[in-house]
Amino acid sequence: MKNTIKIVGKKNVPTELFQGILQGLQSLMTLMTPELIAQISKLWLTSIFTPAQTEEDYKIQVALLDILLESVDDDQQPLASLVEILGTLVAVYEEEHYPIGSVSNNVALTFLMEQHCLKISDLSEIGNQKEMSEILNGKQSLNTQQIDLLSQRFHVSPSIFS
Repeated sequence: MKNTIKIVGKKNVPTELFQGILQGLQSLMTLMTPELIAQISKLWLTSIFTPAQTEEDYKIQVALLDILLESVDDDQQPLASLVEILGTLVAVYEEEHYPIGSVSNNVALTFLMEQHCLKISDLSEIGNQKEMSEILNGKQSLNTQQIDLLSQRFHVSPSIFS
């Protein structure tokens, strides 16, 4: 169904209705005591925010997270903890089902150069043009000094180039 959200293990709910429920909860939570908020959070954790078991569950959680992110714009809002919890559940599923593989140091360097609009000649402190060309083509490895210089220049961990 278009314009609906399926709550994990529940029926489809119209998107506008769900957004209204979230807004109502947000308003209501400003009036509640910490103890009551804790009880409600426990209920949400056990019935709605359970780890995704299927791709469909994952898509539902992503849709819910998107809606929450539109409603919650800082960490001080009452629903911010729900955003954090749901974000963690989504990340866990993604790490397990969509792992990001490591990239070679020449691919990482090429990406960073493109992001910073740099040419080989802009990295003369790392090596001459021939040496840099061989590094970027994967024919030569970076040495420790080059890795340190690159990590400082791009403000990234040296492990990216190791």
